[in-house]
Order: sequence, then structure tokens, then C-alpha cells
Amino acid sequence: MTKYKVVIIHPSMAPYRVDLFNALDQCFDLKVQFLTENPGYQKYDQEELRNNLKCDNEVLNSGIDFFGRQVRWGIMKRIKDFSPDTVITHEFSPTTLGIGILKSTLKNPVKQIIWTADNPYMLDNEVFLRKAARQMALRKAEGLIVYSNETKELYKARYHFDGPIGVSGNLQNEKSIQDALMSASDRSIEIANDLSLFENKVVLFVGRLSKVKRVDRILMSFEKLVKDAAFEKTVLALIGDGPEKVALQRMARELGIQENVLFLEHLSRNELFAWYRLGACLVLPSEFEPWGAVVNEALVAGMPVICSEKAGARELIMNDINGSVVDPGNAQVLLSSLKKWCLYSEPLSLDLLSPTRKSFLKNRFEEAVVGFYNLVQKVAEAKVSIGQ
Repeated sequence: MTKYKVVIIHPSMAPYRVDLFNALDQCFDLKVQFLTENPGYQKYDQEELRNNLKCDNEVLNSGIDFFGRQVRWGIMKRIKDFSPDTVITHEFSPTTLGIGILKSTLKNPVKQIIWTADNPYMLDNEVFLRKAARQMALRKAEGLIVYSNETKELYKARYHFDGPIGVSGNLQNEKSIQDALMSASDRSIEIANDLSLFENKVVLFVGRLSKVKRVDRILMSFEKLVKDAAFEKTVLALIGDGPEKVALQRMARELGIQENVLFLEHLSRNELFAWYRLGACLVLPSEFEPWGAVVNEALVAGMPVICSEKAGARELIMNDINGSVVDPGNAQVLLSSLKKWCLYSEPLSLDLLSPTRKSFLKNRFEEAVVGFYNLVQKVAEAKVSIGQ
């Protein structure tokens, strides 16, 4: 395996990227440059993430931020000094556009790959400015990395991109998730005892409490669910924080289900995985979701997932086998899916928590790594630069 020199320029470090960056570090002579410490919508434990990240990395602080976009000074000098075979930029950002324009000025011109989280729903509902930026960036790029084959085919058909396109799903290493689940075993029992969860079924939501996540729809469906005698011993645990929290708490009180709803803030990794062990199913009804890493984690934890058809991670769901793909705006479908998967699960018990459940995930992390490597190889070895 040839060790190509690769620079990845990424917005910020997130837990679901650690496994991939570490795996790519084994494949490439890799440098990762982050444009900011944390995304504006989330605050991760960066010290913990850095301790787990093995590749050469740095956070670029010098520059300006505007409208949620980062422009950083010194990127081209770093690329020149390292002289990589390829540079991988994220989305159709100012950084991506700038490198596309300036890369040919380097003594050793670098080939550019764009890594995008676009999914079919996003491509069907894009705004004009993003479409224009995409078209400009694609003219300069030599390759593209996407999350799914469906998105790959859309890029070929709709944007006529004639460079190589790699498919690398936003997956984490199953073993690291399983290890985290095992480590959280004792904590899951403590939580179940402290909150009197035994003999109940726990429905989980994990994510930011923002309007786009449509947690209000979970509450409305859950209110109808617990009115049914067959589901009265069901608890909804909302894990996350955000601007809608107060409004959602008020809504739970108005619906009369506050005793069945737990509002939990953003949790540490061990606490979160303890809840994954407790969950009967996970619900993600987002109106907008490029991927949804929690779907990956929940499936490995053996939980069926009710996933919005507008989320990229819908491709991980096999209907009626490991979950349901739903229209998040259809209240009846959301309710019937909740009933289906709550009936499927057993009430929480000590015996149920003793072993880890069998994974429901059909996709494999190795496939994501291979897809990434093969794309870099094609671009690095191409004799003709498409974007120049």
C-alpha cells in the first residue's frame, strides 16, 4: 500500500471522526488541520478527543470568522511546505474555493478532493448560493468523497462531475463502539436503579435540541403512545441541550407527560453509551440532517432506529429489520413506528443489561476506509488533473 501524502482541512474535531482519522493515518502520511476547536452548535471535550486522536493535527486560529464560515491565514504555506499528493477540503466553503483557485500557483501543484456530507434530500432542496459555490468548486476539483452511492449517482447525473467519486459512509469503528458499550455496563445499571427504569421501555433521542431536529414531534407522538395502556410503562429520554429545551419542557408539561420524559444534558461518552445500553429504540425525526452519527452508534448498540427520510444515515436502515425510515412530518407513521419497535423490545431488566446486544448495523467501518483510500489513490495517480 503506497503511503500518499495527504492533508485534510476540516472544520473541527468531533467524536465520530476519531476512528476514521486514526485509520487514515495508517494508510497515509497524514496531516489534519482544523479550522476551529468546536463547531458553533456543539461543545465537545476536546482534551478527550485529542488524547484519542493519533494523527498529526493542529487547530488553525489565525484568521477571520463570518456568518459561521472560517477563513484561515497560512493554509497555502502549510500545503507548500508539506507538498502533499492531495489536499482534502470540506464542503464548498471559502477554504475549498480558495485552494481550488490558488493550488496551480504552487511549484508542485496539488490535487484537490472535496469531501461533502450532501445527501439526496439536501441536493433536492439546495439554496442558490450553495449551488453556485458547488458548481465553481467542482470545476477545480480532481475528486469527490460522498457518504452514499445514491449521492454519488446524483452528482454524476445532475452535476456531470467526470472525476472519480469515492463513497465513504460516516461510520465509526464497530469495535470502539462495542468497547465503549462494555465500559459503560456498570454505569447503565446505576442509572436504571437511580431513575427506576427497570420494567420500563426507554425511547431515546440523542442530539441538539433545535427546531430542525423536530423533537416536538416526538413529544406529540409519545403523548399518544403512553395513553395506550400497552405502553404506559415507557420513558422518553432526550439527551442533549439547545435553544428549544425550555419550550420542549413546557410542551411536555402541557401534554401531561412530564413524568414520563427525562431531559438530560449533553453527556460524556461513558454516560451516553450507558444510555445506549438502556434504550429500546432511538428516534431521529430531523427535518435536516446531513448524516446522523447517533444512528450508527445506536445500531451497533443493538437498538432499532426510527430515522427521518431526510437524514443521510437512512441508508443504514433496512425497513422492518433494524428500524424504520419515516417521513418526519407524518405524525401517524411516527406513532405507528414507535409502537412497532416498543412492542419489539423487552422491558428493561438486569438480565437484559448483562450481555451487550447483537449489533444491528449491516455496514462495516472498513468499507468506509477502503472507499476513502481508493479515491485518494485514483486522484493521486491520475496523469491528467481534471481541475487544471
